Amino acid sequence: MLYRCKNNIDSYEIKKMVPYFWKKFYFNFIVRSTILNFLISIIIFISFQNVVDAVLFFIIFFIFNLIYYKVNLSSVVSKSVNSYIVKKRINTEIEIEFYSTYLIQKKNDVSLKINYDRFDKSIETDTNFYILGICLV
Repeated sequence: MLYRCKNNIDSYEIKKMVPYFWKKFYFNFIVRSTILNFLISIIIFISFQNVVDAVLFFIIFFIFNLIYYKVNLSSVVSKSVNSYIVKKRINTEIEIEFYSTYLIQKKNDVSLKINYDRFDKSIETDTNFYILGICLV
């Protein structure tokens, strides 16, 4: 083992990560809002039997979401992470062991071995180290 670190991840740390993986966060929220938009548009169509109203609603709501998430992405991500933490869906205590060709991420009783060559992107800042798909704070 080369190095071991223990982290407590919170919404503040995730919010610091947003500028580095902006596209990934943005895409995730746009996809979810588009699915919701589609379902609401179907309900509008069924209720009013009017395709024009349903399509018009879909387009307006889609454009609204594109703008809203572009402007408010950091705060939306922070709120989302906080709700996951409160609901205990995110384990905030993570231990990571670095080896020469892989790392092991430990949460509770689960260990995950990940080879470095499987990462798409990694970013090192003055205070943090980020790997796409995994947050190493």
